[in-house]
This record gives sequence, structure tokens and C-alpha cells, in this order.
Amino acid sequence: MSEDTPQEEAPTPRRWTVKRILKEGLEIVIIMAVVVGLMTLYQRADQQGEGGSLPTGTRAPDFSLADMVTDETVSYDDLLGSPTIVNFWATWCGPCRSELPGLARLHEHSKGRYQLITITDEPPGIVTTFLEHRRLSLPVLYDPGGRVARSFGVESIPMTVLLDDDGLVVHDFVGPAYPDILLERMERLIAASEAQ
Repeated sequence: MSEDTPQEEAPTPRRWTVKRILKEGLEIVIIMAVVVGLMTLYQRADQQGEGGSLPTGTRAPDFSLADMVTDETVSYDDLLGSPTIVNFWATWCGPCRSELPGLARLHEHSKGRYQLITITDEPPGIVTTFLEHRRLSLPVLYDPGGRVARSFGVESIPMTVLLDDDGLVVHDFVGPAYPDILLERMERLIAASEAQ
């Protein structure tokens, strides 16, 4: 090789400077915020929509389960006559835990105009301790072995099913419920029921 031939220089490694770290960190935060925002928009739109994995207009599966607090039996027939929110959850599920305070407020707000029940297959001792520790009050039905959850087609939790006053499926969705959307849905179902 002659001395006149230019030699390729090895690329210099990029140095991690504070400015570069902050810039790349900010880019990651912006991307994550956009992704979370889009996921939230999609989830809210899904909860406002119709349908879901269960056929709409069909009778919800029959069931009869004990309330963990009162030990009273609650059955499908007890839901007839008012719109109902049916929520499937577990104490170990992070999204379930985050939605429970909103569901408890909805239950308190219902004042008999609509019903809200939650269903879990976890033992009553675990669930009641969990609720007491968080000062949450809402109906929790014990589904040993998850038989009722399977009959509703629950594959992932939290899952929420909305029923009209005739016990027919209006909508279902997976993911944490937005209380404002659930309340608006219940108000619409109440108005439709009163218009009949």
C-alpha cells in the first residue's frame, strides 16, 4: 500500500454525556407517553362501544354464588329488573386493584337504580382481608374453581360485563373499567328501561 492512499479512519465511539443521556431519556419518556395515551384512548373507546367477546342481546349465563360478606346467595334471577355491572377480578391482579375504588364508588352511587357485583375465585379470607385493609365496600361473590367466570368466557381479568334490566348482555370488555363510562352506560340503560 502506498503512502499516497488515504486510510479509512476507525469510527469514534459515541460518548455517553449527560446531555445525551437526558436527551435520549426524554425521547423514551415522550414515546411511552404517546403509547400510554393511545392505549387509553383505545380502551375508553372500547368501553363506550357495543359488543365485545360475548354475543350482545343474549341471556347472561345462569349462576348462584355466595356473597363473601353477607353469605347471602346471589343468583342470575336476582339481577333481573335493573341494569347490572358484573366485574371479574382477583387481589393479585394490579389492574383489578386499581379499578376497585372506582367500582366501590359506583356501588355506593347506585342507590338501587342499578346493581354492581364483583366475582372472584379467591378464598373469602384473602378477599375480605384485602377489602378491609383498603376500606372498600362492594359486593363480592365467591366463585370456587372459577366455574361462573368460565361460563362468562373470562380469559383475562379484570373483565366487566354490562347487562340490561332483562339480564341480557349489552357489552363486555377486558381491562380496568373507567367509572365515568360505566356510570354513563348505566344511566343510558336506566333511561331505556324507563322508556319502555
